[in-house]
Amino acid sequence: MGGQAGQVSARIFTTPKGALKMPKVKQISVGASFTKNLGNFQSLKVEANIVIELHDGDYPDEAYADAWARVQEQIRNGLGKGQPK
Repeated sequence: MGGQAGQVSARIFTTPKGALKMPKVKQISVGASFTKNLGNFQSLKVEANIVIELHDGDYPDEAYADAWARVQEQIRNGLGKGQPK
């Protein structure tokens, strides 16, 4: 499957007193689709999406990596189920 997991990024904001403040990440959304040519002018398109709510103490980069792994697994499962018998 093509593509790579990216990194979660956020902009840093300056408060009125000049202190740096990092915005809080509240959720991670990951999605992917894959179209497979089955031959004989047929194709199979599989899509998977996941939204993960983050809580205090969660790490956005780890949540993104977990979400990406889950989406990739669902794509693989969908491609396996779509095979002609």
